[in-house]
Amino acid sequence: YQRRVHGAGCLARLPPTPPNWEPTYDMGRSTIFMPCNYSGWYDLKIAARFGIADFDWSNARKQWTAQKPMDCEERLVTQAVMTKKAAPNTHVWVYRNLVKALPWFSSVRAKLMDPAYSGWFLHLKNGTGGPSTLLYHDEEQTPSVCPGGCDCGVPCGEYLWDHRNKSLTEWLIKEYIVSPTAVGHPDIDGLFIDDFWDHRGPSEMDSHCLEDMGLSAKDVADLKQGWEDNMSAVQKAILEAKGFNWQLFQNGITDAGPPFTLDQCLGYMRSACQPNTTLQKIPLLYGFNVTKQDRSHPTNFERDLAAFMLVRGPFAWIGYAWAWCSRDLQYGRPAALEVDYGHPLEICHETDPGVSGVFKREWSKASVTVDCNTWETSVVRK
Repeated sequence: YQRRVHGAGCLARLPPTPPNWEPTYDMGRSTIFMPCNYSGWYDLKIAARFGIADFDWSNARKQWTAQKPMDCEERLVTQAVMTKKAAPNTHVWVYRNLVKALPWFSSVRAKLMDPAYSGWFLHLKNGTGGPSTLLYHDEEQTPSVCPGGCDCGVPCGEYLWDHRNKSLTEWLIKEYIVSPTAVGHPDIDGLFIDDFWDHRGPSEMDSHCLEDMGLSAKDVADLKQGWEDNMSAVQKAILEAKGFNWQLFQNGITDAGPPFTLDQCLGYMRSACQPNTTLQKIPLLYGFNVTKQDRSHPTNFERDLAAFMLVRGPFAWIGYAWAWCSRDLQYGRPAALEVDYGHPLEICHETDPGVSGVFKREWSKASVTVDCNTWETSVVRK
């Protein structure tokens, strides 16, 4: 069986919406990364250097897979508490999934084990094509090597939420999202919400999953609509709880790089430098240019920094999206991220509108230039 991968992360349902946080132009606080250490707790000294630290579900995996039953959910909370204690000004985020019901999360496992809630999950088809009493699950990204055997409470695997069941919504919001192990916790400020439904089915699942569940095109359409409705409700609840969600960024995909390519520079900057540009009002994620071989060091930091400073608004972050899960990743942190550039004095502008392709922006303590013709950039401190 092949794994179905047709996208990165979850597709936002609400439009890019800023968090209910104090805005900042402090460059050090305007940084973000998605850390993960399979073997244990993540290095607090590294996490403390970023404005947002978003911990993946595989963090401390070697520890939580050894527990009977697994306790991934609780260990994410412990990591968040330790990080917030070491860095009170860092926004600490953890992982959730609104497509897959993962039994290594204790709150999810409790519902999977209770027959009264079987209607919250998708089932295998029976011999006549209808749903059976057995819950569907695959083993694509499932822990399979655990000391003394793997204990998920149910057969280990990736189960699927049935978003057609309207009774699921309230539980998702109150017990899974705005909960004591998520943004209801005082040390957790946001969530990465993984995966999505589209017309092809659920992302990152076994390629035969629709057939194995006996789902029709209408079933898939209804599940997609139900997921969209729940995603919107969840995002609203997160914002109301003064939290934030990766998928509410403009450019908020799992492996986000810069929000434009080199050949899009001219059009992107001309739009971004208009007086009524939306970029000054919405949250922007600007991922560093990186390579597949090394996702933890920028390949052209000076260019990324200048472009980010040229277009950013008061809610914008630059840094690393998903790199990989390893304690050996040493995320590059150029010294220029620690500099005080002040605040913007203007919206960016083209030096000769519609002609030059050269864009400038004055900050109180720096002058920024991006030339889309040559890709030469500069940030000159005053």
